[in-house]
Amino acid sequence: MKMTDVAGLFAEFAEKLSFPSYFGHNWYGLVDCLDDLHGSWHGKRSVVVVVEDADDLVEKEFFPLFIALLCEAAERANLSLDADNLPRSRPPFPLHFVFFLARFDMREIAGLLSLRDDLLIRESDGRLLVWSELSD
Repeated sequence: MKMTDVAGLFAEFAEKLSFPSYFGHNWYGLVDCLDDLHGSWHGKRSVVVVVEDADDLVEKEFFPLFIALLCEAAERANLSLDADNLPRSRPPFPLHFVFFLARFDMREIAGLLSLRDDLLIRESDGRLLVWSELSD
């Protein structure tokens, strides 16, 4: 896995998802490019990002922030909201993230992510579901 640090994470997402050249290799640039995946440059397709062997990511200090920002990007895309949480003229599109873990228990991950007040967390059918609650 190339996502051993923040720079590697940005590079991996940019490469695998064919981010445009304006991607700024920062957290909000990541959210913007994920939110723009439905644009003409990406074929206007639904997107599911699968991260295999994600255990090493969980151990990184930036993991809770990373998850929160993925949730923010997904919520905006799924509801077709702009950065100010206002409706867009484009239709919503599915954007989801799946992480496969081998070493961590769901309760450990839930405990780690529960430190953020902008995330909602629920266990369902053996999976941990995490989403953001966009502020008004």
